[in-house]
Amino acid sequence: FALSIGMDVAFGGPSADLAYQAGFGYQAAQAVMGLILGVLSIFIYHGALRQVDKEKMGFGDFTGNVNFWSAFGVFVVIQVISGIILSLVIGPILMGGNEIANMQMATQDEALATLSRLFAGLMIVLFLALLVAPLTMFMVWFAVDRRAGFGGAFGAGLRAGARNYLPLLLFTFVSGVAAMVLAMVTFGLAMIVIGPALLLAQAHLYRQAAQGPLPAPRP
Repeated sequence: FALSIGMDVAFGGPSADLAYQAGFGYQAAQAVMGLILGVLSIFIYHGALRQVDKEKMGFGDFTGNVNFWSAFGVFVVIQVISGIILSLVIGPILMGGNEIANMQMATQDEALATLSRLFAGLMIVLFLALLVAPLTMFMVWFAVDRRAGFGGAFGAGLRAGARNYLPLLLFTFVSGVAAMVLAMVTFGLAMIVIGPALLLAQAHLYRQAAQGPLPAPRP
């Protein structure tokens, strides 16, 4: 959050011109921030799996014996492919939004029609992202857990997601809606708890889907 806010302030804040934010400098900063978050995510995923394996853990459990390069490579490929697909889908939608922002609509009816298309397009994007999420959810986890290498993680994650598609789809939908509502009610503060809780839940779901070791039940 601090990185994101700092970058937006450096490039003029929320009121900055859309053309300025679409420039090379802003987009390059976004890419660098994405890579930094990707690096941190691999260590956090590793720590989440260690939390599944052991009752007590320390800082070294996040950084020790991490299968970093394979997992980070999988993460980057997923983000790049997702970014290309989203840009192809969202590009026309954003162009419609720019028409409204630039007041190029001749009548109020045209503006409302364009706004309706914009909203419908965004809903379609969210719906498609929801449908695809279960199929890509475990790809990075397989690499982090050393159950597959860089190439094998994509196939292993896809197969595990397909085998458990409906439960994962339900989990993604319910957890997403619950997180959004709680974040709105608490002005984002609830994410301090919801974020780690969802990550640990996903680690347990991955281990079940991969038929890996799970914590023994407490007496």
